[in-house]
Amino acid sequence: MRGEIDMTTEPQLTNAYRELAQLTPADVVLDLTEVTFFGCVALQLMARLTARLSPTGHKLVIPSPSRPAQRLLELAGFL
Repeated sequence: MRGEIDMTTEPQLTNAYRELAQLTPADVVLDLTEVTFFGCVALQLMARLTARLSPTGHKLVIPSPSRPAQRLLELAGFL
């Protein structure tokens, strides 16, 4: 992901989630190093991915989030 993750990117996020949901569960690595804005729509995606992966024993991995993404992820308990 890069740039602003907000309401305008919701359709793209929904499509990406649908594609991932069709695959065999595995750890998902999400690159947020180039994210400049990380809104509630992005948090919703994190919650959906976590809910999908948790029962399978797999994780959502966010190695080096940008500062804007890191702040919201920490507040929401994802980091």
